[in-house]
Amino acid sequence: MKDRMWIGTDGDGLYLYDRNTMRHFCYNASDRNSLPGNSIYDVVSDRQGNIWVATYGGGLALMREDPQGNITFLTSRNGLRWPKEHYSKVRRITCTASGEMLIGTTAGLVTFKEEKHPSKTYDSIPLPTGRTTQHRSPHQTSTTS
Repeated sequence: MKDRMWIGTDGDGLYLYDRNTMRHFCYNASDRNSLPGNSIYDVVSDRQGNIWVATYGGGLALMREDPQGNITFLTSRNGLRWPKEHYSKVRRITCTASGEMLIGTTAGLVTFKEEKHPSKTYDSIPLPTGRTTQHRSPHQTSTTS
């Protein structure tokens, strides 16, 4: 694992502190490989060391780095299969011990395995008291492997 610190901001994009160097990443409408938004709510590393970024308004982004250290982001604008129109306001990202990604959005929960694209969406999840029932969203996405 690299000695890095990712710093998300509310409106100024994402910063990377790496070996005494600060790099800045932000949304650029003319660059499909930029962040999908500048309000960063969460930055999480999964079990393989992939960096996932939650943006409020732009959806989910997966950081990609080439051997020369150039960083781009895989998003719904350039190949990440993400139900952006319904789940663009991402608040939290969690990776479970079994490799399932749980993405909390203002429209509901999106789940998928690390090796697959988003495959399940839920408008709500059960509360411990049982007051809310779990059901599939009408905006269901489907994927094939």
